[in-house]
Amino acid sequence: MNGQPQLSAFKRLSGYVVQEDMLVGMMTVKENITFSAKLRLPSEVYGPADRDRLVNEVIAELALDKCKDTLVGNELFRGVSGGERKRTSIGCELVMRPKVLFLDEPTSGLDSATAVAVVQCVKSLADRGCTVAMSIHQPRYSIFKLLDHVILLSDGLIIYQGSPHGVIEHFAKVGFICEANNNPADFMFDALSGLVPQQLGGEANSSRALSEDMMSLEDGSPGSFPSVDAKSAHNAVLKAYESSEYYRKLSSRIDEVVAKASAATPNSFRKNDVQSKAKYGVSSFHQFIIICERYLLGIKRMPIILIAQMIVMVFFAGIVGGIYWQLDLSFQGLQNRVGAIFFMIMSMIFSNLGALEILIKERALFLHQKTLGYYSTGPYFLASVLCDLIPLRIFPMFIFGSVAYPCLGFQREWDKFFWFQLTMISTAIASGALCYLISSLVGVFAIANLIVSVCYVIQMLFGGLLVNLDTLPGFLHWIQYLSLFKQGYSALAINELHGLKFKIAPFIHITGDEYLNQQGFGLDDRPENIAWLLGSALAYFILGYVALSRLRKE
Repeated sequence: MNGQPQLSAFKRLSGYVVQEDMLVGMMTVKENITFSAKLRLPSEVYGPADRDRLVNEVIAELALDKCKDTLVGNELFRGVSGGERKRTSIGCELVMRPKVLFLDEPTSGLDSATAVAVVQCVKSLADRGCTVAMSIHQPRYSIFKLLDHVILLSDGLIIYQGSPHGVIEHFAKVGFICEANNNPADFMFDALSGLVPQQLGGEANSSRALSEDMMSLEDGSPGSFPSVDAKSAHNAVLKAYESSEYYRKLSSRIDEVVAKASAATPNSFRKNDVQSKAKYGVSSFHQFIIICERYLLGIKRMPIILIAQMIVMVFFAGIVGGIYWQLDLSFQGLQNRVGAIFFMIMSMIFSNLGALEILIKERALFLHQKTLGYYSTGPYFLASVLCDLIPLRIFPMFIFGSVAYPCLGFQREWDKFFWFQLTMISTAIASGALCYLISSLVGVFAIANLIVSVCYVIQMLFGGLLVNLDTLPGFLHWIQYLSLFKQGYSALAINELHGLKFKIAPFIHITGDEYLNQQGFGLDDRPENIAWLLGSALAYFILGYVALSRLRKE
């Protein structure tokens, strides 16, 4: 379909690809379109009032007024209908007022009535001046007749191009006759698949041959048309197209354009010369703010995720506190303290496996919106990490520590409690950062989950409890510095055991400092352990950002 734009305007045309299911389910129809407008419309040209007016115009054009305040929906709950979802995807592009709009199978997955409604909406856009290029597979006739121009592809080659009304005549020239009341789109597919017999003798005899064949079918006798295989049908139609006057004129015009482009382009022209730096409608800071608003809106509308996380942490802290209730200073108290510390570190690390999901689940959406110029990688990565870490990792860990610490009977000193919480939160951040890194590298959740689990298990072996670190062979000694378990366990053990004295037997005591020395932990290692945890987290974040920025949409 085309709105007959001026030829000189093609220099300013921008392509926009519209794909289905690239919307945020926890946002309404209007919020999805507004999200696109906020990020992509130049802030120096469009103020808030102008942007809202344009969004409302797009909603009216796409007949989305009745559902504009309805959530789009996702796998957890049902939202708008399929047709409304398609039109919302189109609306996210129309706020840019593009000269050219590319639609990738806009009717796939829709019922026939909804598909017609979507194409009629697209047709109205074309009538208002927007050139629309749409890929579509076997449309019904009510859709086919709406098209202004048809390009038929077979085996990657163009075998027809022109008016939809000329398709039947084009195929008839090579002996493929479309029966009365048959959908031309279905007829073309059947002919190229070898399901339509070929009438030899040309177009002049087509009517007579069709009548004779229909009579033979009524009599129960086989038809007179010879069958043809798909390859022969493809070659016949392709040959007819390449010998047409339309093809000759089009080839001549293309040769002229290519010649002009070659004359204007230096011999040193390279692909990278045309890859101009992406320009965004707003600054990186505003991109970060807008993306954060999207995440926080999702948490607000589905608070059950945060509430469930908090309930699990409180319940888990109660379980740990109940098992290790008010530890004493006996030898068993020393054993239980060490076990409780390592168990809490292990639990905090493995509980962050859920951080894998955020970047894997949104990978397709991220690539789609990044390609279309919504935002760059930096603001997206920072917003997604912070909006996941703070509400779902850091805050629940703080609640866990606040409940578990007094239940365990650890040293009731504010500085001890501060270091305990700092260690737990630092461990949670570092383990979450490792998950972000792996999810940036691997797009399949099952594989990413396996890789992270293997990393955690290996790190746990070098955590300092299962094996004495001083007994490690020299070529393995360095692995302890990569172990989040070792850094967290060491910091908590030093924090709790330093200054305590445990009764092993009557008149036999061991101090916490002595135990720490036996395990290879230095009394001054606590700040170093925290630094290692936060440094590891920073390194994982940087590597994750680099991996995410190198992703490209295929």
